Amino acid sequence: MKESMQSSLTVIIPVYNDSANLAVCYRALETSTRRPDQIIVVDDGSTESLPTPPAKLPVQVMRFGAVPQSSAAARNYGLRVAWGDLIVSVDSDVAVHPDALE
Repeated sequence: MKESMQSSLTVIIPVYNDSANLAVCYRALETSTRRPDQIIVVDDGSTESLPTPPAKLPVQVMRFGAVPQSSAAARNYGLRVAWGDLIVSVDSDVAVHPDALE
């Protein structure tokens, strides 16, 4: 029988002053049928505190400068430490469908 090998998955989430939606994004990832192996949250100069990620999620928070650049620049900054075979980026105001990462 052939053994199935699942590719590692990294999700990058750029965020700027969007704590409430980021908490919803975390909950959606937590209940996903395919949980990411790495989640990189890139704070693009927020002036508000970010929510604490659920303990079940492998979240790494990175600060990208003291002033906002852009979500694209923040996403590229997160790519520097991404190690997944597959890389997906979602904005902080996105709640992925439970099977979206499958």
